[in-house]
Amino acid sequence: MKIALILPWLSRGGVLRKASQVALGAPLDWQVTIVSVFSQNDTADYATELGTADVVRLGFRFPETRDVEASLCRTFHTLAPDVVHSMHLYSDICAVPAATKAGTPLVVRSVHGITQLSHTDNYRRTEVRYDWDSWQIEQEIAIDSACHLTLAVSFELFCRLERYGLCATKMTVLHNGVDLRQFTPVITSCPKLSALRQKLGISPDKKVIGIVGRFDSCKDPLAAIDQYCRSLLLKNEAVLLYFGDGPLRTSLEAQAAKVAPGLVFFAGERALAEVSNHLALADVVAMLSRTEGLPFLLLEAMAMGIPVVATAVGGIPEVITDQVDGLLCNTQDSSAQRALEHLVQDARFRSNVGNRARNTVHTRFDVRKKLDSEFALYQNRLQQLR
Repeated sequence: MKIALILPWLSRGGVLRKASQVALGAPLDWQVTIVSVFSQNDTADYATELGTADVVRLGFRFPETRDVEASLCRTFHTLAPDVVHSMHLYSDICAVPAATKAGTPLVVRSVHGITQLSHTDNYRRTEVRYDWDSWQIEQEIAIDSACHLTLAVSFELFCRLERYGLCATKMTVLHNGVDLRQFTPVITSCPKLSALRQKLGISPDKKVIGIVGRFDSCKDPLAAIDQYCRSLLLKNEAVLLYFGDGPLRTSLEAQAAKVAPGLVFFAGERALAEVSNHLALADVVAMLSRTEGLPFLLLEAMAMGIPVVATAVGGIPEVITDQVDGLLCNTQDSSAQRALEHLVQDARFRSNVGNRARNTVHTRFDVRKKLDSEFALYQNRLQQLR
């Protein structure tokens, strides 16, 4: 079996995480090639993180799409894949028609969430979206007939795509998964963890509230500072630790210095292999996004037994049962503050929620089981098409 995974670019995030899982988790006699379309900003580090040498960079400049389809078609003729799997809207538009022209037996696309960039200003502006705009819907409907299979990462997203007019019989829900061998329960007495806290300047007597995700308006990283600063308890008992990077980094650091000096820390963007080491610093994780698909970092924190406070958006309520294996909150009120206070103040509750979170991921979101399901989908759909 030969699989070509088409990414718009190689950059840290859910799409790269998923591609890495497929490339590393495929059966030994399968060949997986990752193709990066708009790769002028790709780096060797990202390719190394994928754990595979089979990476093809086409080198086009985003968002220029001229000649991309023809280049992809030539690439598919060379690779002769059994499956072309496009993993993002911006690669769907070119990869799906190219795979059809090249005669690829099975054409698959994944939808990971609502696209966060606006095409109206050349894709430079990040904005909060709760739905695709009319242009995006038209693009996906236009290529729907050429797709044999559409994978949605949540039931919420499946229903949304059906409302847009995509063919429901071609769609299936495949939740993201996490590698339970890599994301293991936190050992708080680990010397490496203590050294990392010291390096960041975090006092050993403070609880750590970790905020994970890209610093853009959809993830709303400023919300955590707002909720934190409303609470005297949180400011006395805990600090904030941000993981990641993004366009709001400068304004986020400025706000932190203004309203909570000495209480907010930044760990920066981490390589895939380093994520678990840095997540282990957090006693609680806050994910206060305005919109989501099904975030990998949510599953990874839960797999490590770290209790999560998350907004009830996208596929998150399909993972977390409120007050059982995590705490759900709203985007416009103080529910996140109350949830964080409860977890910071009550060690037994924090431990119980973390243990149940670990069990949820172990039972329902083991990446090995998810990959087995995905590879079986490939094989079954290929047999149906022959």
